[in-house]
Amino acid sequence: MSRSKPSGLATEMGDVYSFHFVPRLAHAGHYSGWTRAGRVPARNAEHHQGRGAKITAAQREAGGSWIVTDVEPGTRDNEQQRKEHGRARDCSVCKAERAYKAGDLDAGQALQAAGWDRATQYEKGLLVQTLGISEVPAGLAADLEAKQEPPRPIVQQWPRQAEITPEVAALADGLIARWTTRPKEPVPEYEMEAG
Repeated sequence: MSRSKPSGLATEMGDVYSFHFVPRLAHAGHYSGWTRAGRVPARNAEHHQGRGAKITAAQREAGGSWIVTDVEPGTRDNEQQRKEHGRARDCSVCKAERAYKAGDLDAGQALQAAGWDRATQYEKGLLVQTLGISEVPAGLAADLEAKQEPPRPIVQQWPRQAEITPEVAALADGLIARWTTRPKEPVPEYEMEAG
């Protein structure tokens, strides 16, 4: 007997990712999403352009930003599980912040635990701000020398415009004429019965 997968289960693997909002947006401190494998940087840029979730658009409109955290392989069902269980408990930035404030980690350890190695230049600045680190350790400070900017929008690269030859123009004109001319025979009119 073969078993089939129950309907409604998401089976397409991709990347499940989370954002740690800086600062919090009223009630929300995190967002979780799903994208095809390897597309998290592009999806992050789409969120920054306002072409992501409503909550990330609201975060941008409020002047806030976010740090990409905890990218893992998974399906849309895994994304939904993250959303239902909340992120503050599992967020690497939140864990590092709590440990740093409790004195369990020094500044360098906290930055590493929060994802320093995978963060963009812009996110590194947000990590320092979020963790409340006044002085970045010398080994990591060189990473902050570049200008801090949010991710740049993705610019769509369109192919160059095709050349329209006289033959193509004549073909298009002929099609348009056929579509816009009235039929030669009158369309019969039907009388409606009163009733």
